[in-house]
Amino acid sequence: LGWAWWLTPVIPALWEAEAGGSPEFTSLRPA
Repeated sequence: LGWAWWLTPVIPALWEAEAGGSPEFTSLRPA
């Protein structure tokens, strides 16, 4: 799990950008 520490901030950042044009990403985002 040594890779999780850098994926943690990266994944939400990607969702933030993708959610702008992809409603399905919005539903996957945590509250």
